Parts: sequence; structure tokens; C-alpha cells
Amino acid sequence: MIGMAVFSYNIYTLLGFAFLVHICVGFIFNNYFAFCLGRFPAMAGMASGLTGGGVYVVTSVVSYSIVGSLQPQNQQGLGYSYLITGVISFLILHFLLRKVKAP
Repeated sequence: MIGMAVFSYNIYTLLGFAFLVHICVGFIFNNYFAFCLGRFPAMAGMASGLTGGGVYVVTSVVSYSIVGSLQPQNQQGLGYSYLITGVISFLILHFLLRKVKAP
């Protein structure tokens, strides 16, 4: 999205990249959700509530902080916001999965 904003800047390229980002996020969330349910199958209801709620809270805080600090006004700014959100999410999951290893 960041590189494409130099060549083409319109609503269609913005929607295309946003669609791809949200497809990837949905795939990652489903894998993470299934991992959490697999770790605690006896408490699937609590695990799903904590997983879904935790992801919602973390995503809300991170996205609100990034949008508040960067204040994206165009497609390139939105691309930087997505990039920072992805890097922060990757780092959080990387450190969490390093601490808790699957059996």
C-alpha cells in the first residue's frame, strides 16, 4: 500500500489493499483462536471469551494509539499505520509464543 500510493492513489487501490490486509488478519485470528481452544479444551467457553475479548482490547488500544499519533490523511499514511500495527502484533505474538511453548 505504501509503495503503490506513489503510482496510483484512489479508492480502488485503497480498498484492494485493505481487503487483503483484513483477509490475512482473519486467517491469523482463526489460527490463533484454534490454538487457544486446543490448549484448553476443557474450558473452551472461557478460552474463547478471553481470546476474543483480549484480541479486541489489544487491537482497539493499539489502533487507537497509532491513529492518534500518526493521524493518517492519505493512503500512504494508512499503509504506515497498517505496517506499525502488524509489526507490533508480530512482536507481541512472538514473545508470547516464546514464553509459552505448545506441548
